[in-house]
This record gives sequence, structure tokens and C-alpha cells, in this order.
Amino acid sequence: MRIWEEEERIVARAKEEGREEGREEGREEGETVRLLHMIQRKVSRGKDLTEIAEELEDTEESIRPLYEAVQKYGVDCAAEDIYKAMREKAL
Repeated sequence: MRIWEEEERIVARAKEEGREEGREEGREEGETVRLLHMIQRKVSRGKDLTEIAEELEDTEESIRPLYEAVQKYGVDCAAEDIYKAMREKAL
């Protein structure tokens, strides 16, 4: 195998790994945005953290950051925008 062929193979593998990593990040983002939207709906109905955690069959500790972000930005803010703000704060 020639050197350039090996380099092409390495580059192709790296690109595929990058695409897979991007897909995984996209799935995680989508799940977080979906949870944010669900929490927004529940907060708009007057539910507190404990009730929301029970209804989502999750722990308070797990959803607390999302709940607090919804409290901070409000139920009228797009879930995608809340997610972006959370990511910027984390960086």
C-alpha cells in the first residue's frame, strides 16, 4: 500500500469518527431540548421540581439544572434557546 493510500484511509476513518461523534452530540442535544420543553409545560401548569421529577420518572438531582434554567429563562423562551444558553454558560 502506498503512503498516500494509507493517509487517505486514515483521513476517511477520522472523518467517519467525527461524523459519529456529531450524531451522538445531536442526539444528546435533541433529548435535552425535549426534556426542557416537557419541563416548561409542567412548570407552566404550576408543578414544582418534585412533581416534575416524579412524572418524568427521574430524580430531582438529575433534572434540577434543566428545571432551574426553565425558571431562569421562563416558559415562553424557546427550549432550544435555553439549551444554547446552558451550553454557553458551561463553556
